[in-house]
Amino acid sequence: MSSSIYADLFWLPKSPENFSSLCRSVLEDDHGLGRRLQGLAKYALNGNQLGRLAKVLAKARADGMSLAPLTPFRLGVLSNSTLDFIVPALEATALRHGIALECIKADYGQVIQAALSPDSVINRAMPDAVLVAVDLRYLPLQSTLGNQEAAAAAVSGVLQHFQAIREGVRNNSGAISILQTLAPLPESLFGSFDRVLPGAPRQLIDAVNRGARRKCLRH
Repeated sequence: MSSSIYADLFWLPKSPENFSSLCRSVLEDDHGLGRRLQGLAKYALNGNQLGRLAKVLAKARADGMSLAPLTPFRLGVLSNSTLDFIVPALEATALRHGIALECIKADYGQVIQAALSPDSVINRAMPDAVLVAVDLRYLPLQSTLGNQEAAAAAVSGVLQHFQAIREGVRNNSGAISILQTLAPLPESLFGSFDRVLPGAPRQLIDAVNRGARRKCLRH
């Protein structure tokens, strides 16, 4: 199966040629605005179209327009990467599922700081949930090839770091945390052996993901 089915969203109808003008006109009347925004989100939208629709949603929210019957949801986002392209896509796509999503971004790279500070923009916003979207570059997960004890210690340290983030968010805002699993590296050192060699990057990543799932299920 071609990967283009995911890139092009083939299961959704093609967006109309006048999509931009539809976005411009949708705010002319707030009667049924929520349903009309949801209707615009049903198409296979590219990045620019998602961004345009997210701006329309933000304008409607800023103007105090009713978004009923959409369900409001406030999501804090903590990441060590730029969020400028991710947030509009999340907010616009959520409309298709009947959710008026509002994302609150922490400052770039300020993951642990934003979680632990009661005065951070995330915690002051009192979100419904906080997405922790970090990758391997953020974590102190150094390769320790062949050293099982060092590998276990590295994984334990990362899981404790995640737990500190979750507790900070819960204590300061009352929100639940959504942990994004770590993506594997695009290249391996030893092929499939990376999964079983203690301290290999893939083995460490898999161990962190398993540990994070166990902790989330327990709490």
